[in-house]
Amino acid sequence: MAGTLIADTLTHSTAGSIATNYVVEGSCKSWIYFEQSGTHEAYDSFNISSITDAGTGRSYPVSFTTNLGNASYAGTMFQSGSSTANDYLYFSNQFVGGFGSKTSAQYGVRAYASSGDIDVGDFNVVIQGDLA
Repeated sequence: MAGTLIADTLTHSTAGSIATNYVVEGSCKSWIYFEQSGTHEAYDSFNISSITDAGTGRSYPVSFTTNLGNASYAGTMFQSGSSTANDYLYFSNQFVGGFGSKTSAQYGVRAYASSGDIDVGDFNVVIQGDLA
């Protein structure tokens, strides 16, 4: 069954009202929770069609099932299971698919002390932006 729902405001009997543009524009557009240190198994995800193991500490590209509307989106990530306390995460939508990609993103973990990439246990990425 297909249909269309048209509304400018959503109202809940006890929680109040919210404009639908806030729901559409403010909702997470893509996320993934996966294991990075072995097979890159995705435990769960939303709007992710694939993920590639690109070597130690690097997981890219993660490809979206539904493309984003533009390349001006934000990525938030966190990891657990690292063997070192001096890690930093990096995220980019600049290198996959040309300058500024709306179809995929790349990210990874680098150990600050050794200046080399490292694998971690679990990795989580959340994408905020507009869908195409």
